[in-house]
Amino acid sequence: MRFSTSMNCGCHVLFLVAFTTLLSCAGNSKEGAQDRTNADHDITLADTDVQPRPDTLQDNQETMAIPFDWCEENSPPDPACFSAKRDPNSKNILIAKTIAQRWMTRHPASSLSWNWEEAVLLWGIALLYDVTNEAKFLDYIRSYIDYHITKGISISTSDSCAPAAIAEWLYHHTRDPRYKAIVEQAITYLTQEALRSPEGGINHLGTLPLVTLWVDSLFMFGNVLVSYGENEGDEDALNLFRAQFLIFSQVLQDKSGFFRHAAYWQGVPEEGVHWARGNGWALASAGQYLRVIRNQGKTDEEIWQAAQPLLNAIIKAQDKNTGLWWTVLDKFDQGYLETSASALFAYAMARAYRYNLAGNEILPVIWKAMGGVESRIDRFVTDDPIVQGTSGPTTAGALESYLNVKQEDDLPYGVGAVIMALVETSGLPDAQRVEVPLVESAQSAQRKHEYLDACASAQRTGNIYAQVCRVAKKMDVEEDAVSKAISKIEGRQDTSDFTVAGLIRILYLDNKTQALSLATRERIESALLGFKYWLDEPGKDKMCYWSENHQILFHSAELLAGQLFKGRTFTNDGKTGEQHIEHARPLILRWLELRGRFGFSEWHSNVYFNEDIPALTNLADFAEDEELKTKAQMVLDLIAYDFLNNSYKGLFATVHGRTYDGHIIGGLNDSTTEAAWLMLGIGQYRDKGNFSGTFLATSEYFVPPLLEQIAQETQSRIEHRQKDGFDVASGPDIGISYSAPEDIVTWAGMNAIATPEIITGTIDFVDAFDLWDGFLFGDIPPEYLDMIKGLKGTPALVDLARQLEVLTYGIALESMCTYTYRTPDYQISGALDYH
Repeated sequence: MRFSTSMNCGCHVLFLVAFTTLLSCAGNSKEGAQDRTNADHDITLADTDVQPRPDTLQDNQETMAIPFDWCEENSPPDPACFSAKRDPNSKNILIAKTIAQRWMTRHPASSLSWNWEEAVLLWGIALLYDVTNEAKFLDYIRSYIDYHITKGISISTSDSCAPAAIAEWLYHHTRDPRYKAIVEQAITYLTQEALRSPEGGINHLGTLPLVTLWVDSLFMFGNVLVSYGENEGDEDALNLFRAQFLIFSQVLQDKSGFFRHAAYWQGVPEEGVHWARGNGWALASAGQYLRVIRNQGKTDEEIWQAAQPLLNAIIKAQDKNTGLWWTVLDKFDQGYLETSASALFAYAMARAYRYNLAGNEILPVIWKAMGGVESRIDRFVTDDPIVQGTSGPTTAGALESYLNVKQEDDLPYGVGAVIMALVETSGLPDAQRVEVPLVESAQSAQRKHEYLDACASAQRTGNIYAQVCRVAKKMDVEEDAVSKAISKIEGRQDTSDFTVAGLIRILYLDNKTQALSLATRERIESALLGFKYWLDEPGKDKMCYWSENHQILFHSAELLAGQLFKGRTFTNDGKTGEQHIEHARPLILRWLELRGRFGFSEWHSNVYFNEDIPALTNLADFAEDEELKTKAQMVLDLIAYDFLNNSYKGLFATVHGRTYDGHIIGGLNDSTTEAAWLMLGIGQYRDKGNFSGTFLATSEYFVPPLLEQIAQETQSRIEHRQKDGFDVASGPDIGISYSAPEDIVTWAGMNAIATPEIITGTIDFVDAFDLWDGFLFGDIPPEYLDMIKGLKGTPALVDLARQLEVLTYGIALESMCTYTYRTPDYQISGALDYH
């Protein structure tokens, strides 16, 4: 069984994040929308933490449990402890560092304005410095503050107050009085200059006479007050934040637990709008304050009474498929899933866990959120990650105005929020990561049912794959189709491995349905027991074994045939089924791991994905080895993700590593159409006896619902980058030699057997397995074949390959980067700088 881990939304995403990116999502249909939220999650006060008290603030050091963030029982974390608790060597920190480095390289500190957007970015970078202690992060922040000191700093709104928190952080680290002066300027603005609402709330617009309260302010000025209060021991600053949070809660928080975006602002509906990022600001600011109070040995029940219902409401609104949140939290049938708010929630929840405001029950929510957040990081180029799917700057207004804010990439506050989340979740306990079984969507099950019925009831076709459907439906098979298939594999015709996959599936399905007559089953068994499953077995033939799709078809067939006939003898080589399992397993595992690491050498093939899918589906359904079963499912997920990113109106409209004229000239004619429809619901099926279609329709495998959702939401618009494969030159660096037999097969799978580096190993391989009369080599004219044999083992063979580099490298399917751009009206897609 596949599981979705709370860290990364499923084992499938371990690979997806490595290769691809999830772009912005449009709205979902209203049907079933409630089912996408986590209504069953409620976070309550931990038994060992804050308890209801009549007093507002209490010294409570002796009775409180030790927070996760503390390294010693009676001591808040010092810098070394703070860093250690966030594991500087973790994957999260590595990703955060790469994102930050990219930003700093592209955006000099002097190019950043004095505003909230940049303050959020720099807050993330400051946290990153506190964990890594890498000087480049401190230097970037110092350059920013120094530049604006020279330029002149004005603080007159909540938004322009936000960077003063960065100045306070810098003062705390350097004790340079110039930076403290900025913080004091901000404190003076907040205590003496900013106008107040009737309740005493600080005006979001500061000194402007239009008084309004926006939830954003809690983070923008709150970070300044809390940081100053903590670092400089200023209780007045902490008390001012506390008073402001309670006022904002009184004015903006409603019975749902959410904060409305704004009050006293023209155009804001009376019932308000529960804007996700605004609630992220509120939860993050509360978490920052409660962290400081906890480190002082105190609790603040009144603040928690406002923060706890907000936290619970946010948890319930989490999209259960992606782990993200909708831009308007309670309008998940409208708008889109948004990155910055989701990152802020993950950041704040991690703080809550670290300081015992929530217990282990919140960890699955955090890890699920981080799976979604990480899916919004485009790492197409490893050292150039782009944070995607952040809503643009948002002004308070009517609901439609929030839904119409466009999503953008590489916005500073989106980058900052993601870094904050990556840092704060780094180092949280692995042991609490919960696995939840993936559940097939009703739509996927319905598509399978429809295709299976159409396939099984089709007119007699003579197609062995159509018989798969008939056996699954417990119907009689077409005996002539079975006879034709058996004749093909007994004659060891090329592509017999395709047919063997079908016969093996028929036998496994027949184990459940008993659709076959005893005579028919025995004929199939006899044919499979006599088949040649790899080129190291006895017998000459001209079957192609070594292209990428043929490899997995042969290996999966050998393993599954071995499972069927464990104690019986295979007549071609005299080995038992158990021995065939032992032979096939490492070959399958190597193939799967190469696809997981590098993708496909037959990239985006609208022909050969139709051969990979049946082999993988057979493994996913019937392999007894859980590792093979799971990894086969993961690679199927990758293929589905490839379809959704590169298909247009049901057509696999991209560059193809391997295809044929008839599939691209005069209109696309994809052999993968049925697979894309069954997996994702895109396009429409045509062929009722399609190789992949018949296997998927009779399979227990299903695409994770998340991918189906993305496929539907990106049909009209996407920008996608993808990399597949590896280069001949990189072989030694990735552990693939130019001479070992198992590595020659790998190079053969990418048509690279004639390159200068590999040709010597290729000829040795052909000689060792006596393949001179087999596929490819058996078709070379005798005079050329004699020349090649004569050059075996000499430098002249390599020289010949080098002289013919246009050919020997030209046919090799090396690493390839795809760029796809989709609009409602067209899609363009191509290989970037290939050969």
